[in-house]
Amino acid sequence: MKGIKAVLVLLIAVHFMAPGLTCYAQPNISKDNIPSDVPANVREKIEGLYSLDPIKQAEAGAHLGLMGHRAVPAIPFLIGIFDDDTLLIEEPAGSFRLPGYHTEVPNTTPSSQAVKALIKIGKPAVGPLVASLRSEGWIIRAFAAAVLGKIEDPRVVKPLILALKDEDGVVRINATIALGGIRDSRSVKPLIAALRDEQWRVRMYAARSLGALVDTGAVDPLIDALNDKVPRVAAAAAEALKRITGEDLGLDPEKWRRWREES
Repeated sequence: MKGIKAVLVLLIAVHFMAPGLTCYAQPNISKDNIPSDVPANVREKIEGLYSLDPIKQAEAGAHLGLMGHRAVPAIPFLIGIFDDDTLLIEEPAGSFRLPGYHTEVPNTTPSSQAVKALIKIGKPAVGPLVASLRSEGWIIRAFAAAVLGKIEDPRVVKPLILALKDEDGVVRINATIALGGIRDSRSVKPLIAALRDEQWRVRMYAARSLGALVDTGAVDPLIDALNDKVPRVAAAAAEALKRITGEDLGLDPEKWRRWREES
């Protein structure tokens, strides 16, 4: 499980697909729960998410993304395949092309297509995604945090701040990255607290996100973070300080403290 999580940190947080990870799943909602009043074209694609063929699942997800707001009824069903990371690799004898792409897609999964679809659907997905942050499955919570970070809506900030305290490190990483992308001042203090997280990746992304927020209130905590034992965390803190202050004093915390006293 630790090995799987290490890969999913990359898959979810930076959207990098690594081979060798397969976890086939259908939506965790009964097919009978598809509302009867859903338009026929939307129903067809929702039903496609239940296919035993992961390529057809991915195609259904891609089609729903192209529908945008018309695919709102599909939201819970798209969330329901977040834990399907069956890797689809293009092979010369059997390449495939997803709707909305001009070339073959060499690496994708049903879950990644669900993520993209939900981002395209946008604000109507916020409520169900926020609810998914309370799911028992850490993969679902992690994907929900990642998608919320891509939707411009003030409602997502508070739930993502709460997700910084999730018991799972991957969820905390994605919440940290998401808040850095949103750049809402409410997240400054929680991200400063995340600089002390037990997982070094959370600390690293917290530093990067604080740099993106460009809030001077983070300067002193970032100077302290230069003492982090993990070099990548210290480097992220130095880069964040450079972005916030316009100064480039490297990794030496004493230089930064002297500058702080003189400025």
